[in-house]
Amino acid sequence: MLKTLTIKGETRLSEKEAKKTREAVRRALGVTEEDAENILPRRAALAFLRLGAGAPCTRLVSSEGKPALFEIGADLFPTLAAAWTLRDDALPKLVAAPQVVGFILGGADLMLPGLMRLEGSSACAVDDLRVGSVALLFIDGNMKAVSVGKLLMSGAEIARSLTSEARPKGRCFQTLHVFGDSLWQLAGSRLPNAGFLLTEEGARVVPTAGDARAAGASQTSAVTSLERDDSEDTDSDGDDRGDAGGGGGGGKAQGSADGEGEGGAPSTESMDVLLKRCFLQAALALNDKTLPLPLNSFYSNWMRPNRPAGTSLDVKQSSYKKLLPFMRAMAEEGLCELSLGGKNGAEPSLVRLLRRAEAFASHERWSLTAERAEAEEAAASAPASVPLSVQLLYRPSEAQRPIFVDVDRKALLDEASALAFLEQHLIRTGACKAAANNAQSVTLDPLLCDALFKGAPPDKTAKGGAKSGGGGGDGGRDVEARALPTSLPLHEVKRRFVGRLEPWTRVAGAALSKPVLRAGRDPILVTISTALRRGHKVTLVGGLAGIGLSDAETASALTKALATAANVEETETNSGVPRKEVVLQGLWDRSVADYLERVHRLPAKCIENRAAGSKADMRERKEKKATNVRKA
Repeated sequence: MLKTLTIKGETRLSEKEAKKTREAVRRALGVTEEDAENILPRRAALAFLRLGAGAPCTRLVSSEGKPALFEIGADLFPTLAAAWTLRDDALPKLVAAPQVVGFILGGADLMLPGLMRLEGSSACAVDDLRVGSVALLFIDGNMKAVSVGKLLMSGAEIARSLTSEARPKGRCFQTLHVFGDSLWQLAGSRLPNAGFLLTEEGARVVPTAGDARAAGASQTSAVTSLERDDSEDTDSDGDDRGDAGGGGGGGKAQGSADGEGEGGAPSTESMDVLLKRCFLQAALALNDKTLPLPLNSFYSNWMRPNRPAGTSLDVKQSSYKKLLPFMRAMAEEGLCELSLGGKNGAEPSLVRLLRRAEAFASHERWSLTAERAEAEEAAASAPASVPLSVQLLYRPSEAQRPIFVDVDRKALLDEASALAFLEQHLIRTGACKAAANNAQSVTLDPLLCDALFKGAPPDKTAKGGAKSGGGGGDGGRDVEARALPTSLPLHEVKRRFVGRLEPWTRVAGAALSKPVLRAGRDPILVTISTALRRGHKVTLVGGLAGIGLSDAETASALTKALATAANVEETETNSGVPRKEVVLQGLWDRSVADYLERVHRLPAKCIENRAAGSKADMRERKEKKATNVRKA
């Protein structure tokens, strides 16, 4: 996936299509429904992204505008950004020596001599892994995947090669997507932990301090599988699904390195205490209307975000080892009630919280949670929201250059600054005098006469005086055979002087990374129109890139704001220049204009609603307001 990816179009998914896609993900990757929902959340805006010709993959599946899956042929693979949200045992795992990571990040496949161990998933043991199975590649000492790909050998064959006395040979893993490639950049360029680095030489991955204990314990090649406790696996009350759901700490778990203290891994006893405190904190923040709630969701979406800022919460480091035994212990203490699923395949869930228990009353809640700390840090690092500003600037015309002393030819001035140069000229020449009616009159000298009239179209309102552009007999200047005035009121001189300046429009602020200059006075940047496409009325929004907005992200935001389908289409203008437009189903011209003004703070003069002049059936209707309401 090292080749640059170009998105050519986007097709939004309906709820029915999204459900089918999640089921396809569950079957293709062999993950649970909870993992599939972590990759493609239920309430997220999902879409198929079409790629340009020559792309290494067929298409992408995006969630909230960010690629979550990529498709090669008929096979689906998660992006690294999506894989980092999965449980530790959701997919097969290959652990390679840190020395080979440079080759992997360069796009090379993994050879058997560089493999240290192979681990199965919660749904598939090592011996059951087949050629072509989707797998993640890790380096020893870092708990986040560096590559997504597929096995080139079966799990049993890899296991035999690693345990045999002969030196293993051959490729065992095909690299399809790595940290730092174009797909990682398209998915948001996220860094999962401190071991993922971006340097001048390129992307690097090194072991993290929090995972050093894992690196030290696995310097020799070994084959392991994620074997579950036999007593729990054979239990008939649903322990199997509960352990699989809690094994990795939930969909959003960041691993033990997330917020870990300087003293290394916490002790088992301290983790048990922290788990219970986080359970109480999360239970007090949880609304009963959200129950029942799958245990995995409760852990990842409530317990982990509500842990104290600067701490790490990992059920694996506790004496419970897995989530289900911990939740059973909470139920036995009379703090909650659980549903263990059963033979119908239902996932173990939290059914009820018993908040009258003494433990809830004695719990001291902390104000700064990890979720709040992360939000405050993001808000502090985010650039301030600046409204879009449109400023009209001027550049002197060639005939006006002598008035602007020591001004660069490319300099742009506002109206006040330009008039300041005019006033300085009038002071130097003494051309401005008071008339009988207390109005100021300006005697036009040759330079000022050229600045006001040279090259300008004839003015029928101008009344007699001198001929030619010099106004003072300098026939070498502008020999237009027309009468020019010898004096004008000061306000008329200023009006004509500004009218002869070359106008430029400067646009800055909002989502623009740097100001944009456009020749002319026209500030319109975004256009909104309506059209009839294949019998359906649609709204077209163009020009978003001109103000620094992403077409795909805006389409996703408008889908949520207006509750309608939206996608991005690329067309060619009459001059052959490609143009992207956001296409919304239905007539939304007024609502889109209001959204751009309210959310992105665009001035009304920067938005052209071309549908406003269309027929009544091709523009959005105004909201009806009651006329018989009596004011108090």
